[in-house]
Amino acid sequence: MFASAFGRRFLFVPVPLVLARASLSPPVVQRFFGITTQALEYFHDAVRHDTTQASRDLGALGIECPRLADYLPRLISFYRSHKDDVRQQAMS
Repeated sequence: MFASAFGRRFLFVPVPLVLARASLSPPVVQRFFGITTQALEYFHDAVRHDTTQASRDLGALGIECPRLADYLPRLISFYRSHKDDVRQQAMS
């Protein structure tokens, strides 16, 4: 969904983390892809989150979380208007 919202295509190619780090180590490659080697840890995280209990608890209060597709354009808009700040501060 994020790739589509940015007007890009997404291709998933599984590679060992050590190879991904080595491939992204040159700063010119990081700038081209818009990703730092530190961000690879985030994408390498195999955790799956179950929101069943949180949704149940919030539902009891009349609160319902929106679907990602419904607010993704706002996230993309925020990122685009703050991307220079985000890149500089995100990994500090």
